[in-house]
Amino acid sequence: MIGEVAALGAALSWTFSAVLYKEALLKTKPISANFVRLTCTSAILVAFLMVVGKSEILTILPLNAVFLACISGIIGLGFGDTLYMRSLKLIGVARTVPITCTYPLFNLLWAVFLLGEPITLPVIFGARS
Repeated sequence: MIGEVAALGAALSWTFSAVLYKEALLKTKPISANFVRLTCTSAILVAFLMVVGKSEILTILPLNAVFLACISGIIGLGFGDTLYMRSLKLIGVARTVPITCTYPLFNLLWAVFLLGEPITLPVIFGARS
């Protein structure tokens, strides 16, 4: 039950963030808004690690993991989220969010063709939801 509540909490958080982004984008450019968002989020995450006494986690990460996380961040958080915010600004929340929620279908294709992961019925049904 905790997993389901957490998933609903994530869905509500994303809903509120999309509406807040749309409002913020009325007075700024998507790239500026995304830069501020990522900077604030990074600072909060680092502060959280320090408060809970886990800041050493950042020093023991394997270099390969750091590199892949950086590339992933540039593509997903930098490029993807800037496009997401641009879309929010241009076509609104009601049209942007359903379109962007098609990403599991793209993940499925990449997982199959690049990683050789098998397609099973549960995976297909999970990608549709």
